[in-house]
Amino acid sequence: MKHKLLVAVDGEKAFSKIIDYVARACAGSADDEFAIVVFHVLPMYPVCDYMAAITVPVGDALDWFDNQTRLAATEILAKTKEALVKRGVKPEQVTTEIAKQRGVIAPQILQAAADHNCDTIVVGRRGGSMLAAFLLGSVVEHLLRNPVGFAIWVVE
Repeated sequence: MKHKLLVAVDGEKAFSKIIDYVARACAGSADDEFAIVVFHVLPMYPVCDYMAAITVPVGDALDWFDNQTRLAATEILAKTKEALVKRGVKPEQVTTEIAKQRGVIAPQILQAAADHNCDTIVVGRRGGSMLAAFLLGSVVEHLLRNPVGFAIWVVE
């Protein structure tokens, strides 16, 4: 039976810990045992007071933002795949996907996991307190609240 993991990355500090953890779980396995989908959600457009100071057409500014965030995401995904391969995961076991943010990220991660027929979702938890995560909400907290048939690996 093939296990398929969706690894949600955002380029934060937990990145290397997530890669180490996933690589230890999957490295050296046969091609038909594991598959990994590395998933990154692009940030939404920043909406704030300084947007009024933009002197170029808004469409140009949004296109520039899209291009910059997509380039950064592509780099994050390439580094993630390279790091997994360096740690013993076979390149053909790793695919990548970039998605545009549509509101809350946790449901997008769950949908991507369902779309790819994953059975496990791997995420990193940022260093904030559990109380803050509970009160303010976090991607991890939202995922743990409604895992809907997925195992959730939270890498500290």
